[in-house]
Amino acid sequence: VWGACEVPSDGTQITAGGVTFSVYFNNMLSYTEAVSACTNAGHQPLKISNKEIDDALLWAAKEERQNGDEPCGGDRHIFATKNNDGVWAWSSDGTTLSDSYQNEDTEDPKDNKDCLRQRTQHKDWRASACGDSRPYACDVTS
Repeated sequence: VWGACEVPSDGTQITAGGVTFSVYFNNMLSYTEAVSACTNAGHQPLKISNKEIDDALLWAAKEERQNGDEPCGGDRHIFATKNNDGVWAWSSDGTTLSDSYQNEDTEDPKDNKDCLRQRTQHKDWRASACGDSRPYACDVTS
């Protein structure tokens, strides 16, 4: 039995892993547009620096099912891109993912895609096209 996807209202704040972030599921934007939306509001794009933040974003929208809840609401932007050396780095501060928490699908062939997304079905991260419109989150920790 499939339930209805419970998507939080845009701007809903969630605190996890030492940060507070606002989620935007109803106003899907491209990677560049989402970064601009965060910075224009005086915030940073969310950096997923630990599993608690990753899980909180993944489960921000969920669907009740007979055999347990499942995340839903579409794949979300992960605010990391490839730097000039071809290494994944966080957009907020330039640190590389290899120096911090990561949940990347190691079987992913990359296909010359320069942005990351959090996949709800597989509960991991995968390379994606930066122009794809997706839900996103901004770090609003003060």
